[in-house]
Amino acid sequence: MVLNVLFDNYELLMDSPNSTVKMRKLILQLAVQGKLVEQDPTDEPASELLKRIKAEKEKLIAEGKIKKQKPLSPITEDEIPYELPQGWESIRIGNAINMINGRAFKPSEWNTVGLPIIRIQNLNNPVALHNYCDFDVDQKFHLKDGDFLISWSGTPGTSFGAFIWDRGPAVLNQHIFRCELYGDSFFRPYLRLAINAQLDEMISQAHGGVGLQHITKGKLEKLVVTFPPFAEQKGIVAKVDQLMQLCDQLDACQKKAATKYESLNDAALEKLLSSKTIDEFAIHWQFICNNFGLIYNDPAHVNKLRQAILQLAVQGKLAPQDLNDEPASELLKRIKAEKEKLIAEGKIKKQKPLSPITEDEIPYELPQGWELSRLGKILIFEYGKGLTKQQRSEKGSIPVYGSNGIVGYHDQYLINSPCIIIGRKGSSGALNICYTDSWTTDVAYYCSPPKGLDLEYIYISLKSLELEKLGKGIKPGLNRNEAYLEILSIPPLSEQKRIVAKVDQLMHLCDELETRLNQSKKDSEMLMQAVLQEAFTIKQA
Repeated sequence: MVLNVLFDNYELLMDSPNSTVKMRKLILQLAVQGKLVEQDPTDEPASELLKRIKAEKEKLIAEGKIKKQKPLSPITEDEIPYELPQGWESIRIGNAINMINGRAFKPSEWNTVGLPIIRIQNLNNPVALHNYCDFDVDQKFHLKDGDFLISWSGTPGTSFGAFIWDRGPAVLNQHIFRCELYGDSFFRPYLRLAINAQLDEMISQAHGGVGLQHITKGKLEKLVVTFPPFAEQKGIVAKVDQLMQLCDQLDACQKKAATKYESLNDAALEKLLSSKTIDEFAIHWQFICNNFGLIYNDPAHVNKLRQAILQLAVQGKLAPQDLNDEPASELLKRIKAEKEKLIAEGKIKKQKPLSPITEDEIPYELPQGWELSRLGKILIFEYGKGLTKQQRSEKGSIPVYGSNGIVGYHDQYLINSPCIIIGRKGSSGALNICYTDSWTTDVAYYCSPPKGLDLEYIYISLKSLELEKLGKGIKPGLNRNEAYLEILSIPPLSEQKRIVAKVDQLMHLCDELETRLNQSKKDSEMLMQAVLQEAFTIKQA
């Protein structure tokens, strides 16, 4: 391993997202390929270890301590896609260990005293709370320090894997195997890392519901691990421990750097949001553009910038005012009159009166000619109509919108364009503008802004409200009566159009910045992979 390669590329590793996650994964991959430490040709070859494993297993079968299992298939070349160093061997773990599942403890058996019951969360989190067992259970479920465990159920990426127990006497819950190793051919810490290097393979073979999956014992027994001479196993574990400590240090540095970026990002946005005039906004925006590389290192942060732009847009701090524009109060009068006319004609239902806006609810000082209104006085959220999958098709010409975009097509339309689609369930609060006649399913609302209001300005206003937050209450889903109480700021119609044009311009710049960050992220990941490969690979003679 060439540590100078790491030090020479330290900044690259610091800037690369998930670099330590990938570094840890690569370390394990190279460890089980024999590329981390030098081989010693005088070491006893692993083929001798294989013989001892086989002999010990046959002895236990003869003594009746384990059952004779159906022979596992020979290992094929495809299962080991790399050349093993001299003196190394491979084995299916079912031929190396006897796996005993934990006991299915019932909640009614849990207690607050006795031996701790080890569940998956207790393996992954040493400080996770325990349940306890205060009665006698079969000795095969008891744990002692040094016992080898494999978690075979749970959430892929967090639950699966091998562990060595080191927290004193306990009893084992189901979904975890206690493993009895045949003979003394494996150094347990090496076997743990060899199995954990195969987590992707384990997860690919797991099945079950979303978020909770498991791998069967039969599939786990077929998993292939490679192993070197015993002395080299110890050397590999020592090297892996050393490299993981480097990963820990890099993790700490990255968290510190992320905190710095977060602080700079928040400070820049605070300045932007504090803009009192269009000229102030221009100054703070230019500062962000000039110092983009110092403030932003994560594409996800650009979303905060987009939201800040929306907030400033509806406060009248992006586009110039024209005192000759017809004031918004006149627009609201016409909207009210039109709504009363539609109610009188029976085209819409009369709503329950909405409470007046109080002084405490006014979030910012309005520009001259602007007005505030409850959302429900401006828009009516109409329910979409359900369609079965059979009623949707790719052949129709009418788009069918769900809660977060087009979900199919139909041959009839439900709503006239243009309109705004608002997610009601699922992606509640998600917004789409529809410029063609369309259909909306029952997981979404639709609304058509009244005359005198620019459709895209209303879309911007709704985006600034972050309606998706309203849909994350006790009962998930966007309640339109709650949404109706939200407050919109209404500028004169001409100014609405100027605001839309300015927001479009700024959002285009945000898209360009995000593209640059994504490309930089992609490039740094490719470079980082090459650097790590060079740094950790031993060039064998």
